[in-house]
Formats: sequence, C-alpha cells, structure tokens
Amino acid sequence: MSSSSANYPPSQRVFVTGMGMVSPMGNDAQAHIDSMRAGETHFRPIDFFDVSRQRVQTAGVAELPEYKQSYGINERFYNRLDRGSRLLLHATGQAITTAGIHP
Repeated sequence: MSSSSANYPPSQRVFVTGMGMVSPMGNDAQAHIDSMRAGETHFRPIDFFDVSRQRVQTAGVAELPEYKQSYGINERFYNRLDRGSRLLLHATGQAITTAGIHP
C-alpha cells in the first residue's frame, strides 16, 4: 500500500479487482484494445432515437450485448431495462468475472 493511501480510513479505500468495459469499439476490454491498435473508428448514424432535428446525427454507439443468464435476472426483466442499464449490467458482469468471482 502506498503512503498516500494510508491517509484514508478503511471505509474510503477502493480496491480494483476486476475490469469490465462496453464501448463503441467492443463489448469487452480486449476487443476495445484490439480496435484501438488497429486504428479503427466506430462512428455510425444514430438509429435508436430520432435525431432528425439534431445537428449531430452520428456517434460512437456501443452495441447492446445479448442477454446472459449469468446476469442473475430473468430475460423479461432485462428486456425492460433501459439501454444504459443493460450496458452497465454487461460491464459489471465482466468485472465480476475478471475478478475471479463466480456467482
């Protein structure tokens, strides 16, 4: 532990034990890194809401991952989640897996 971390009480310390990532460049950290190294860009027309009155109509858009039972929720509930919650759930699942936790 570095000397600077000793200045914080245990309730405020953070330990990173796993990693999860969802981005326009890939739905896991390795796919994202590989895409960056290849110099790829991932901008495309925004198609999941109406942008006809917007100045910007393209963006880097992360693909929604498929439902997985390992998320710990049923598929019907998953399908009712908003886009951001689905992406968060996928990245969190990756972080738990890479941390070596197998629920």
